[in-house]
Amino acid sequence: MNQNNNGEKELKASEEEIFDSLLDSYENSIGLPSIPKGMEFTCIKYIYYANEDFKKMSSEDCAEACVLLNSFSFHLSRLLNKEKSKLRWCNERILKVVSGKLTEYRYFSPDERMALSIKDDDYAQKIKLLSVKIQARIDRIEYLPIRLEKISEAFSNLSYNKRKNNERNF
Repeated sequence: MNQNNNGEKELKASEEEIFDSLLDSYENSIGLPSIPKGMEFTCIKYIYYANEDFKKMSSEDCAEACVLLNSFSFHLSRLLNKEKSKLRWCNERILKVVSGKLTEYRYFSPDERMALSIKDDDYAQKIKLLSVKIQARIDRIEYLPIRLEKISEAFSNLSYNKRKNNERNF
């Protein structure tokens, strides 16, 4: 039953790139610039600051760290949303490819029918492999934007406290 669709459907590396460019075009149409490639974020240092580093920071330094961390959080959220969109695209492609074959496996559960249908189609296998990789990337960074926002909030509170302490000292 293993079918490679006689070469009709091959997962090309460019399919993911085409989908990426469609997502980028949409974001550009609503006013968001493309995500810069190779952009270096200077805010990472704030994540690993020691207690003595915090004491050396001024109120303005803390406010700057807050803005930079929020900016990075926004960047990660965009990347995460893009990966989730690609995962949905993969799942829809798999359904489209194997939907006609699902009835061939009548005596199995729906999950087993799906797995067997994917196993019997080379193109579906490639898309499934891509979706597994995408899901791993999502799982790896999904918590980061929220955690960065919490760190940013701590810097905002620290900035406020330092500013209030400076006002009292004058």
